[in-house]
Amino acid sequence: MFYEPDALFESDLTEVRALFSITENDSVAENAYVHLLTAWQLQNTAGAKPLQRSILQHYVLCVEAIVTGVMTSIRRERGDSIRLEEREFAAEFAETLSKRANKPEAIREASTELRRIGLINMLPSIATVASVLRVPDNLKDQAVDLYRFRSSNLSHPGRDKPEAYKEWLANGPTVEQFCRADIVARNFLAAYCKRSAGIE
Repeated sequence: MFYEPDALFESDLTEVRALFSITENDSVAENAYVHLLTAWQLQNTAGAKPLQRSILQHYVLCVEAIVTGVMTSIRRERGDSIRLEEREFAAEFAETLSKRANKPEAIREASTELRRIGLINMLPSIATVASVLRVPDNLKDQAVDLYRFRSSNLSHPGRDKPEAYKEWLANGPTVEQFCRADIVARNFLAAYCKRSAGIE
C-alpha cells in the first residue's frame, strides 16, 4: 500500500533511533503505535472494504492514546487547581439546585461542566494536546473532525455510507499520498515521540 521508502541519511539516524526508542519504552507511544500498525495491516488486507470501520477505529484509537496519555500528565500537573475549581463549582451547584425547575437537566449540565473542569472531554483535549505537541492547526482540526466522525458514525450500528469512509481512507491523487486518517494519526504519534525524546 506504500510507495518505495526514501533513502535514510546519517543526519536522520538520531531522530529515527529516538523515535524507535520511545515506541519501545514509552507505554503511551507503544499503545498508539500498535493501533497505527493494526490500521496499516487491516488496510493492507485483500478485500479490505468490509474492514473500513475497524481500520478507521484504529486510526482514531492511535490519536486517542496520545491525547489520553498527554492529558493524564496535564491533569496531574494541574491537580490542585482542578480540585479547587471542582469544589467551588459543587458548592455553587448545591446552593442553586433547589431553585431549578428541571433538576435532571441541571444535573446533566453539572456533569458536563465537571468533565470540562476535570479536563476529561475529548474534543477540547485534542486541541490542548495538539498545542502542547506543536501539531499544526490544520491537523488539529482534522483530528477533531475524525473524532467527531467516529462518534457519529462508528459508535452507532447501522448501514455505513461508503462515501463517508472514502473521505478518510482513500489515498490521495498520487500513490505517494496517504489517506487523511493515516496522516492525522502518524503526525500525532510522531509529535509525541519527538517531544518525549526532546527533539524540536
